[in-house]
Amino acid sequence: MEQRSTNLIAAKTILGIMAALFVLACAHSAHAYCQPQCVTYARERSGIKSCRVGWYGTARDWYYCERRHGKTTTKPKKRRVLILNEFSTGHAMYIEKSKRKGHGKYKLRLGHSNFDNRCSIEKHIKAKYYRHKKKIKIKTGHWRGKRFKVLGIIKR
Repeated sequence: MEQRSTNLIAAKTILGIMAALFVLACAHSAHAYCQPQCVTYARERSGIKSCRVGWYGTARDWYYCERRHGKTTTKPKKRRVLILNEFSTGHAMYIEKSKRKGHGKYKLRLGHSNFDNRCSIEKHIKAKYYRHKKKIKIKTGHWRGKRFKVLGIIKR
């Protein structure tokens, strides 16, 4: 009985070490992305399935592909995707709600993922969008108070 117990402990220890090594190997591999990335999240929520840009495709890649197909705008509407012109990859934000306030100003409610490089998800973020300036000011959430440039908006 004692030998069996010792073998069981050794097996569990070996499995634990193997699992830790697997996690470390994955964390340093080329495919070690948490999910959902911002593009995956925005694509799933919006239902926009065109312009698949592959595993390494960025928000910018998606935007430029859609632009080539005439599927971009500066006008926000529910179920569209706003692309920030920030960071090396851009950043996709799903438009949950849009309300025009006049003179090219809009109140938006947004959702996005991976704003923190840990694939956390935020919903119902309030923001002000200035269409003619292509700028956005985030009012709530993790990026509260930050201002960003907007590349454009992907439409359905």
